[in-house]
Amino acid sequence: MLFPFLMDYLIDMYGWRGCVLIVGGLMGNMICFFAVCKPNSVGVSRPKPETCCSQDPDKTQLSSVHQHLHQDTDISNSSDIDLPKEQYTCTEKLNTLKKNVIFIIFVLGIALTLSSFGAALIYMLEFLQTKGFEEQEALLFYFYMNTSAMLCRVLPGLCILVPFIDGLVVSAFFTSLSCLTGVGLLIATTYCHHVILMCVFGIALGCCNTVLSMTTMELVGLDNYAIGIGIVMPVIGVSSIVAGAVSGWLVDVTGSYHTSYYSLSATHGVAVFLFILAIAVRKCCRSQTPYLDERTVFA
Repeated sequence: MLFPFLMDYLIDMYGWRGCVLIVGGLMGNMICFFAVCKPNSVGVSRPKPETCCSQDPDKTQLSSVHQHLHQDTDISNSSDIDLPKEQYTCTEKLNTLKKNVIFIIFVLGIALTLSSFGAALIYMLEFLQTKGFEEQEALLFYFYMNTSAMLCRVLPGLCILVPFIDGLVVSAFFTSLSCLTGVGLLIATTYCHHVILMCVFGIALGCCNTVLSMTTMELVGLDNYAIGIGIVMPVIGVSSIVAGAVSGWLVDVTGSYHTSYYSLSATHGVAVFLFILAIAVRKCCRSQTPYLDERTVFA
């Protein structure tokens, strides 16, 4: 919420280049934080059998059998011990995910959604000022948007509690909401309309960021989650670079922000189509083989 005001202050004090340098330094601290993080390793220690040379061989053999039976009984009756599962290599997981058609369609849709959001936010303040608002009013609109995005990130988690609603449905709904809001910002005229539309735009932005990890977990499962996120994030990064460049080119060519925001709505419309396509593919696969789910390999 405070980030727009911080950037405005840094631009006034140090200029645009100084602002970007300071923000980059703040973001660079995350490298140090993540460098000292490590996962907690929890293992089950297995006692080694003791060797007693002075005991009778028959008694030693009998006692060892009783000991093994006792250990097997303890392990089978204990609910606190998680037996190790079969481990797969990263290559095997990648081969699994590249055949998951539903996941691939979702990656394309969420990449279009989030990259378009990023391109729209670059020129949001300038766009609002071209509509006749003062700089402080534009910053206040931006504050409303960020507040709505922060407070409404829990909505996707609440939505999936409703029967027959999952991550893909939530993604399609909030992306369509942002599509309509982008067009609404172009035709809005009053101050109240802009406040409402910016809040709705923030809700869609926050929820689409939430469904990224939530739907990835749903489609690939916990075992493949790290690989799935590793695929999604680079695709989003590359698409965000392309979206920002294309958006800036449209502004330079047309001399207006309207074309850029119309392209935002059009891109979100394509993303909604991809989410609906993923839902249709999943429904078709379930109808043909009811025991399959999203994590099944589709050859």
